[in-house]
Amino acid sequence: MDPALLKEYESKFAEMKKRWGFQSSLDDIESIFFVKDMIAGDKFVSEHLSRSICYRMSNLFVNWNRYLNSLMVPNPGDMILTEEHQMIDEQDKQRAMILMSKSAELASRNSVIGLTKDAKEEGAYIDACVNHWRSELLPFLTHVMKKVNKGWHQRATSPEIVDKPGYV
Repeated sequence: MDPALLKEYESKFAEMKKRWGFQSSLDDIESIFFVKDMIAGDKFVSEHLSRSICYRMSNLFVNWNRYLNSLMVPNPGDMILTEEHQMIDEQDKQRAMILMSKSAELASRNSVIGLTKDAKEEGAYIDACVNHWRSELLPFLTHVMKKVNKGWHQRATSPEIVDKPGYV
């Protein structure tokens, strides 16, 4: 990343943190949402950095919700998700629904904040996103993805797959 952009980002972030009053550090946010990558790709630091960061946060939750939704209610024409749906037990599906609701609440809260321009709410939102990711969503997604990976590994190494010649 361009050192001048990095310096500008760090400076604007410090100003934003002071003004909005959130607790999460730059490292906290970077380790989850990769804002530097966005800035490097855009080649500028937005004058509305907080909105860019909140959008990035909201986007992460929306994308994971799309995957979890497809895992809970797979399209019958999607062989991959239909298989993965069977790898997850009912307890995990129930937990996924709860976490999807929490993630959806955060995504919609971001929309409200964007409309109302409430700086205090925006600061609380940033901390809520970091906390939701770290304390709930990341541990659950790690658990689910390990199950899915194990399921695919079992299928890929089963005698029915391994002992059959490939199609050429």
